Amino acid sequence: MVLYWRLFQPGSPVQGYTIILMTIFFFCSVLLLSIGILGEYVGQIYDEVKARPLYTLAEVRGFESATDRTTSRAMGSASGARHESAPGPPAATSP
Repeated sequence: MVLYWRLFQPGSPVQGYTIILMTIFFFCSVLLLSIGILGEYVGQIYDEVKARPLYTLAEVRGFESATDRTTSRAMGSASGARHESAPGPPAATSP
C-alpha cells in the first residue's frame, strides 16, 4: 500500500514508513530466533530417540564374549565362569 502511495500519489506524505519496517524486522528476527531455539531442542530429542551409543569399541579385552559364555555353560559351569582360552588380566603375584 505504501508503494502504491509513493508511485501514484507522490505529493502526499506517507507517515510511519520507518517504524513499520522496523517493527516488521523486529518481529521477524524474534520469530527466526524462536524457530532456531526450537530446532535445537528437536535436534537433541532426535539424538536421544535414536538410542545409539556414544562410542563403539573395536576390541574388548578382559571380558568374555557371548560365545565364550554359552560354551562355558554348555560345558557344565552354571556360573558362566571364564574358561582357560578367554583373555584376562594377569594373575597377581606376591613378593
